[in-house]
Parts: sequence; C-alpha cells; structure tokens
Amino acid sequence: VFLQHAATGLQHKHPLVRHYACRMIATLRLPDGVTLLAGVLKKDPEPSVRRAAIKGLVRYGSDPVITAPLIEAVGDKDLSVSVCAHEALETLTGKKGLVRRVEEWRKAAAR
Repeated sequence: VFLQHAATGLQHKHPLVRHYACRMIATLRLPDGVTLLAGVLKKDPEPSVRRAAIKGLVRYGSDPVITAPLIEAVGDKDLSVSVCAHEALETLTGKKGLVRRVEEWRKAAAR
C-alpha cells in the first residue's frame, strides 16, 4: 500500500513531492522499489529528484541490478547527478580512484 502511494508521488508535477517519494521508497526497501527508483533516475527531468533516486538505490545494496543504473547515471548530463552516482558507486563497491566515466565503471563492474 505504501509503495503504491510513493509510486503515485513519483508522477507528481512538483519535484519536491517526487523527491520525497524516492525517499519513502528507499525507506521501505521493498523489491519493487529498485525498479521504480531506477526509472526515476533514468527519466525524471529534475536533477534533485535523480539524486534522491541515487541515494535511495544505495540503501538497497551493491547487487548488479542496483549498480547498473548507477553506472549509467555517471554519464548524466547534470554534473551534480554524475558526481552523486560516482560517489555512490565508490561507496557501494569500495573501488576508489576511478575516473568519473561510464566506461571506467563498466570495466570495473566486469572485474
């Protein structure tokens, strides 16, 4: 029930509502939340909402289902989102010192 409410919040016109919906989903840590947050990270037009999705995904752990959308977010057109994704990957994987590029993270994930 809570996930349904949060999912509805992800469609709201106001970015702050979408941001808090991401936080709610992350707090619940239900399996469907990963798919929802990954979708937000890929499609939401607001950088602050995409950053909230990244922070939410981190709460789910370091499974490849979670790191894959984070790797793609390293290539985000918004620098703050790119840096947030890069730092999240460093935290989840323990891999430090990589260049903030999608290709570098893809190589690192394949090892």
